[in-house]
Amino acid sequence: MIDPFDVFKTRKLRFFEGLLSFYRGTGDLTSALAYLENRLGSTPEGMAAGQIGRALEGGQSLSEAFSQAMTSLSPVEGGLLEVGELSGNLEQSLSTVVEEIHRERRWKQDLAARLAYPVLVLHLAGIVFTYIQSVFSGWTWIWPLGYFGLCYGITLGLWVFFRKSRTDPGIQGLLLRLPLLGPLSRHRLCSRFSSSLCMLYGAGIPIARALEIVADTLGPAKEGILQAAAAARQGEPLSLHIPSILSDPLLNDAIILGEKSGNLSEELARARIFYEDQADRSLRLVTRTAGGALFAVAAATVLYLAITVWSHYLSLASF
Repeated sequence: MIDPFDVFKTRKLRFFEGLLSFYRGTGDLTSALAYLENRLGSTPEGMAAGQIGRALEGGQSLSEAFSQAMTSLSPVEGGLLEVGELSGNLEQSLSTVVEEIHRERRWKQDLAARLAYPVLVLHLAGIVFTYIQSVFSGWTWIWPLGYFGLCYGITLGLWVFFRKSRTDPGIQGLLLRLPLLGPLSRHRLCSRFSSSLCMLYGAGIPIARALEIVADTLGPAKEGILQAAAAARQGEPLSLHIPSILSDPLLNDAIILGEKSGNLSEELARARIFYEDQADRSLRLVTRTAGGALFAVAAATVLYLAITVWSHYLSLASF
Protein backbone atom coordinates (compact mmCIF):
# COMPACT_ATOMS: atom_id res chain seq x y z
CA MET A 1 0.00 0.00 0.00
CA ILE A 2 1.11 3.54 -0.65
CA ASP A 3 2.42 5.18 2.51
CA PRO A 4 -0.22 7.57 3.97
CA PHE A 5 2.58 9.54 5.66
CA ASP A 6 4.28 10.45 2.37
CA VAL A 7 4.16 14.15 3.26
CA PHE A 8 4.73 15.58 -0.19
CA LYS A 9 2.69 12.84 -1.96
CA THR A 10 5.68 11.74 -4.06
CA ARG A 11 4.63 8.11 -4.26
CA LYS A 12 0.98 8.85 -4.93
CA LEU A 13 1.94 11.35 -7.64
CA ARG A 14 4.24 8.81 -9.32
CA PHE A 15 1.44 6.23 -9.25
CA PHE A 16 -1.23 8.45 -10.81
CA GLU A 17 1.12 10.01 -13.37
CA GLY A 18 2.16 6.54 -14.50
CA LEU A 19 -1.43 5.31 -14.57
CA LEU A 20 -2.57 8.34 -16.59
CA SER A 21 0.27 7.88 -19.07
CA PHE A 22 -0.45 4.15 -19.62
CA TYR A 23 -4.20 4.74 -19.79
CA ARG A 24 -3.73 7.34 -22.52
CA GLY A 25 -1.60 4.86 -24.44
CA THR A 26 -3.82 1.80 -24.05
CA GLY A 27 -7.32 3.21 -23.58
CA ASP A 28 -8.06 0.38 -21.14
CA LEU A 29 -7.72 0.80 -17.37
CA THR A 30 -7.03 -2.88 -16.62
CA SER A 31 -4.23 -2.99 -19.19
CA ALA A 32 -2.84 0.29 -17.87
CA LEU A 33 -2.76 -1.11 -14.33
CA ALA A 34 -1.02 -4.27 -15.56
CA TYR A 35 1.64 -2.20 -17.36
CA LEU A 36 2.07 -0.04 -14.27
CA GLU A 37 2.46 -3.09 -12.01
CA ASN A 38 5.06 -4.54 -14.34
CA ARG A 39 6.90 -1.22 -14.54
CA LEU A 40 6.97 -0.50 -10.80
CA GLY A 41 7.54 -4.09 -9.67
CA SER A 42 7.55 -4.82 -5.94
CA THR A 43 7.32 -1.18 -4.88
CA PRO A 44 4.24 -0.10 -2.87
CA GLU A 45 2.88 1.60 -6.00
CA GLY A 46 3.35 -1.55 -8.09
CA MET A 47 1.59 -3.72 -5.50
CA ALA A 48 -1.24 -1.20 -5.29
CA ALA A 49 -1.65 -1.31 -9.09
CA GLY A 50 -1.85 -5.11 -9.03
CA GLN A 51 -4.35 -5.11 -6.17
CA ILE A 52 -6.58 -2.58 -7.95
CA GLY A 53 -6.46 -4.54 -11.19
CA ARG A 54 -7.49 -7.79 -9.46
CA ALA A 55 -10.28 -5.98 -7.59
CA LEU A 56 -11.66 -4.55 -10.84
CA GLU A 57 -11.57 -7.99 -12.46
CA GLY A 58 -13.47 -9.28 -9.43
CA GLY A 59 -16.32 -6.87 -10.10
CA GLN A 60 -15.57 -4.07 -7.65
CA SER A 61 -16.22 -0.46 -8.59
CA LEU A 62 -13.32 1.81 -9.39
CA SER A 63 -13.66 3.93 -6.23
CA GLU A 64 -13.91 0.83 -3.99
CA ALA A 65 -10.85 -0.79 -5.56
CA PHE A 66 -8.73 2.35 -5.17
CA SER A 67 -9.90 2.98 -1.59
CA GLN A 68 -8.89 -0.53 -0.48
CA ALA A 69 -5.49 -0.47 -2.17
CA MET A 70 -4.51 3.11 -1.27
CA THR A 71 -5.03 4.10 2.35
CA SER A 72 -3.72 7.57 1.53
CA LEU A 73 -6.50 8.23 -1.02
CA SER A 74 -8.37 11.35 0.09
CA PRO A 75 -12.19 11.66 -0.18
CA VAL A 76 -11.72 14.28 -2.90
CA GLU A 77 -9.48 12.00 -4.98
CA GLY A 78 -11.84 9.07 -4.48
CA GLY A 79 -14.77 11.26 -5.50
CA LEU A 80 -12.97 12.40 -8.65
CA LEU A 81 -12.35 8.77 -9.64
CA GLU A 82 -16.03 8.00 -9.11
CA VAL A 83 -16.96 11.01 -11.22
CA GLY A 84 -14.70 9.78 -14.04
CA GLU A 85 -16.11 6.27 -13.83
CA LEU A 86 -19.74 7.43 -13.97
CA SER A 87 -19.20 10.12 -16.59
CA GLY A 88 -17.21 7.86 -18.88
CA ASN A 89 -14.36 10.38 -18.96
CA LEU A 90 -11.79 8.59 -16.84
CA GLU A 91 -8.83 10.22 -18.57
CA GLN A 92 -9.96 13.70 -17.56
CA SER A 93 -10.72 12.44 -14.06
CA LEU A 94 -7.22 10.96 -13.68
CA SER A 95 -5.74 14.16 -15.06
CA THR A 96 -7.68 16.17 -12.47
CA VAL A 97 -6.43 13.87 -9.69
CA VAL A 98 -2.84 14.44 -10.87
CA GLU A 99 -3.45 18.20 -10.90
CA GLU A 100 -4.91 18.06 -7.38
CA ILE A 101 -1.91 16.11 -6.07
CA HIS A 102 0.50 18.49 -7.82
CA ARG A 103 -1.30 21.47 -6.32
CA GLU A 104 -1.33 20.11 -2.76
CA ARG A 105 2.30 19.02 -3.09
CA ARG A 106 3.30 22.46 -4.34
CA TRP A 107 1.36 24.11 -1.51
CA LYS A 108 3.06 21.96 1.14
CA GLN A 109 6.50 22.58 -0.33
CA ASP A 110 5.82 26.30 -0.50
CA LEU A 111 4.56 26.31 3.09
CA ALA A 112 7.63 24.38 4.29
CA ALA A 113 9.99 26.71 2.40
CA ARG A 114 8.36 29.87 3.73
CA LEU A 115 8.23 28.64 7.33
CA ALA A 116 11.68 27.01 7.50
CA TYR A 117 13.55 30.18 8.48
CA PRO A 118 10.98 31.45 11.04
CA VAL A 119 10.91 27.98 12.63
CA LEU A 120 14.73 27.98 12.84
CA VAL A 121 14.70 31.41 14.49
CA LEU A 122 12.02 30.23 16.92
CA HIS A 123 14.13 27.22 17.93
CA LEU A 124 17.27 29.33 18.36
CA ALA A 125 15.29 31.76 20.50
CA GLY A 126 14.10 28.79 22.58
CA ILE A 127 17.65 27.53 23.12
CA VAL A 128 18.85 30.98 24.19
CA PHE A 129 15.76 31.33 26.40
CA THR A 130 16.55 28.03 28.14
CA TYR A 131 20.20 29.00 28.62
CA ILE A 132 19.44 32.45 30.03
CA GLN A 133 16.84 31.13 32.44
CA SER A 134 19.23 28.43 33.56
CA VAL A 135 21.99 30.99 34.23
CA PHE A 136 19.81 33.25 36.36
CA SER A 137 17.39 30.78 37.89
CA GLY A 138 19.31 27.51 37.96
CA TRP A 139 18.92 24.59 35.58
CA THR A 140 15.50 22.99 35.60
CA TRP A 141 13.62 20.95 33.02
CA ILE A 142 10.65 23.29 33.26
CA TRP A 143 12.20 25.83 30.86
CA PRO A 144 12.86 23.64 27.79
CA LEU A 145 9.79 21.50 28.43
CA GLY A 146 7.56 24.52 28.78
CA TYR A 147 8.88 26.40 25.76
CA PHE A 148 9.27 23.56 23.26
CA GLY A 149 6.27 21.67 24.65
CA LEU A 150 4.10 24.69 23.90
CA CYS A 151 5.53 25.06 20.38
CA TYR A 152 5.20 21.40 19.44
CA GLY A 153 1.86 21.05 21.22
CA ILE A 154 0.34 23.85 19.13
CA THR A 155 1.85 22.33 15.97
CA LEU A 156 0.45 18.88 16.76
CA GLY A 157 -2.95 20.35 17.56
CA LEU A 158 -3.07 22.17 14.22
CA TRP A 159 -1.99 19.02 12.36
CA VAL A 160 -4.77 16.96 13.99
CA PHE A 161 -7.28 19.74 13.28
CA PHE A 162 -6.45 19.84 9.57
CA ARG A 163 -6.37 16.04 9.27
CA LYS A 164 -9.83 15.72 10.83
CA SER A 165 -11.18 18.60 8.73
CA ARG A 166 -10.95 16.31 5.66
CA THR A 167 -13.64 13.96 6.97
CA ASP A 168 -15.49 15.74 9.80
CA PRO A 169 -18.21 18.11 8.50
CA GLY A 170 -18.32 19.99 11.83
CA ILE A 171 -14.60 20.78 11.72
CA GLN A 172 -14.87 21.61 8.03
CA GLY A 173 -17.62 24.10 8.83
CA LEU A 174 -15.47 25.65 11.56
CA LEU A 175 -12.54 25.87 9.15
CA LEU A 176 -14.69 27.79 6.68
CA ARG A 177 -15.44 30.44 9.32
CA LEU A 178 -11.80 31.17 10.18
CA PRO A 179 -10.41 34.52 8.91
CA LEU A 180 -7.57 33.38 6.63
CA LEU A 181 -8.20 29.68 6.20
CA GLY A 182 -11.90 30.17 5.51
CA PRO A 183 -11.48 31.87 2.10
CA LEU A 184 -8.83 29.30 1.12
CA SER A 185 -11.15 26.39 1.96
CA ARG A 186 -14.13 28.02 0.24
CA HIS A 187 -12.17 28.64 -2.96
CA ARG A 188 -11.04 25.02 -3.01
CA LEU A 189 -14.61 23.81 -2.46
CA CYS A 190 -15.90 26.01 -5.29
CA SER A 191 -13.14 24.74 -7.56
CA ARG A 192 -13.92 21.09 -6.83
CA PHE A 193 -17.66 21.67 -7.19
CA SER A 194 -17.22 23.38 -10.55
CA SER A 195 -14.79 20.73 -11.84
CA SER A 196 -16.83 17.68 -10.79
CA LEU A 197 -20.19 19.06 -11.93
CA CYS A 198 -18.64 20.17 -15.23
CA MET A 199 -17.36 16.65 -15.98
CA LEU A 200 -20.60 14.91 -15.04
CA TYR A 201 -23.04 17.31 -16.67
CA GLY A 202 -20.84 17.58 -19.75
CA ALA A 203 -20.99 13.78 -20.08
CA GLY A 204 -24.78 13.91 -20.34
CA ILE A 205 -25.65 12.90 -16.78
CA PRO A 206 -28.84 14.70 -15.61
CA ILE A 207 -28.18 17.65 -13.33
CA ALA A 208 -29.99 16.10 -10.34
CA ARG A 209 -27.98 12.87 -10.50
CA ALA A 210 -24.77 14.80 -11.14
CA LEU A 211 -25.37 16.88 -8.01
CA GLU A 212 -25.94 13.74 -5.91
CA ILE A 213 -22.58 12.35 -7.05
CA VAL A 214 -20.79 15.67 -6.47
CA ALA A 215 -22.25 15.87 -2.95
CA ASP A 216 -20.17 12.86 -1.84
CA THR A 217 -16.93 14.67 -2.73
CA LEU A 218 -17.72 17.87 -0.79
CA GLY A 219 -18.15 17.10 2.91
CA PRO A 220 -19.35 20.38 4.43
CA ALA A 221 -21.54 21.23 1.41
CA LYS A 222 -23.06 17.75 1.06
CA GLU A 223 -26.41 18.48 2.70
CA GLY A 224 -26.95 21.69 0.74
CA ILE A 225 -26.03 20.04 -2.57
CA LEU A 226 -28.43 17.15 -1.92
CA GLN A 227 -31.19 19.69 -1.30
CA ALA A 228 -30.30 21.35 -4.61
CA ALA A 229 -30.45 17.92 -6.29
CA ALA A 230 -33.94 17.30 -4.86
CA ALA A 231 -35.05 20.71 -6.14
CA ALA A 232 -33.56 19.96 -9.57
CA ARG A 233 -35.66 16.79 -9.78
CA GLN A 234 -38.71 19.03 -9.40
CA GLY A 235 -37.55 21.09 -12.36
CA GLU A 236 -36.22 24.05 -10.37
CA PRO A 237 -33.00 25.75 -11.56
CA LEU A 238 -29.74 25.16 -9.70
CA SER A 239 -29.11 28.91 -9.42
CA LEU A 240 -31.98 29.17 -6.88
CA HIS A 241 -30.59 26.45 -4.61
CA ILE A 242 -26.83 26.97 -4.44
CA PRO A 243 -25.66 25.95 -0.91
CA SER A 244 -24.67 28.88 1.28
CA ILE A 245 -21.18 27.41 1.75
CA LEU A 246 -20.64 27.63 -2.02
CA SER A 247 -22.46 30.91 -2.47
CA ASP A 248 -20.10 33.30 -4.24
CA PRO A 249 -20.93 36.06 -6.75
CA LEU A 250 -18.81 34.59 -9.57
CA LEU A 251 -20.07 31.02 -9.11
CA ASN A 252 -23.66 32.27 -8.86
CA ASP A 253 -23.26 34.29 -12.07
CA ALA A 254 -21.59 31.36 -13.86
CA ILE A 255 -24.46 29.00 -13.01
CA ILE A 256 -27.14 31.57 -13.90
CA LEU A 257 -25.47 32.37 -17.22
CA GLY A 258 -24.86 28.70 -17.97
CA GLU A 259 -28.47 27.74 -17.33
CA LYS A 260 -29.81 30.58 -19.45
CA SER A 261 -27.40 29.99 -22.36
CA GLY A 262 -27.39 26.20 -22.18
CA ASN A 263 -23.58 26.17 -21.75
CA LEU A 264 -23.40 25.26 -18.07
CA SER A 265 -20.33 23.01 -18.52
CA GLU A 266 -18.33 25.79 -20.19
CA GLU A 267 -19.22 28.33 -17.52
CA LEU A 268 -18.30 25.88 -14.75
CA ALA A 269 -14.95 25.20 -16.46
CA ARG A 270 -14.18 28.93 -16.42
CA ALA A 271 -15.26 29.17 -12.77
CA ARG A 272 -12.92 26.32 -11.87
CA ILE A 273 -9.91 28.11 -13.36
CA PHE A 274 -10.80 31.29 -11.46
CA TYR A 275 -11.17 29.55 -8.10
CA GLU A 276 -7.93 27.60 -8.53
CA ASP A 277 -6.14 30.90 -9.01
CA GLN A 278 -7.92 32.40 -5.99
CA ALA A 279 -6.95 29.40 -3.87
CA ASP A 280 -3.29 29.90 -4.80
CA ARG A 281 -3.53 33.56 -3.81
CA SER A 282 -5.19 32.68 -0.50
CA LEU A 283 -2.48 30.13 0.27
CA ARG A 284 0.28 32.69 -0.30
CA LEU A 285 -1.48 35.03 2.11
CA VAL A 286 -1.78 32.26 4.72
CA THR A 287 1.91 31.34 4.47
CA ARG A 288 3.03 34.97 4.73
CA THR A 289 0.83 35.48 7.77
CA ALA A 290 2.03 32.26 9.43
CA GLY A 291 5.66 33.24 8.84
CA GLY A 292 5.03 36.68 10.29
CA ALA A 293 3.36 35.17 13.35
CA LEU A 294 6.34 32.89 14.01
CA PHE A 295 8.73 35.81 13.67
CA ALA A 296 6.56 37.78 16.11
CA VAL A 297 6.75 34.96 18.69
CA ALA A 298 10.53 34.74 18.25
CA ALA A 299 10.84 38.52 18.58
CA ALA A 300 8.72 38.51 21.74
CA THR A 301 10.95 35.77 23.20
CA VAL A 302 14.11 37.73 22.40
CA LEU A 303 12.58 40.89 23.89
CA TYR A 304 11.67 39.00 27.04
CA LEU A 305 15.23 37.68 27.32
CA ALA A 306 16.68 41.16 26.81
CA ILE A 307 14.47 42.57 29.56
CA THR A 308 15.37 39.66 31.85
CA VAL A 309 19.12 40.08 31.33
CA TRP A 310 18.92 43.86 31.72
CA SER A 311 16.88 43.65 34.91
CA HIS A 312 19.35 41.18 36.42
CA TYR A 313 22.22 43.42 35.39
CA LEU A 314 20.60 46.44 37.06
CA SER A 315 19.91 44.45 40.22
CA LEU A 316 23.57 43.40 40.39
CA ALA A 317 24.80 46.93 39.60
CA SER A 318 22.72 48.34 42.45
CA PHE A 319 24.82 46.33 44.91
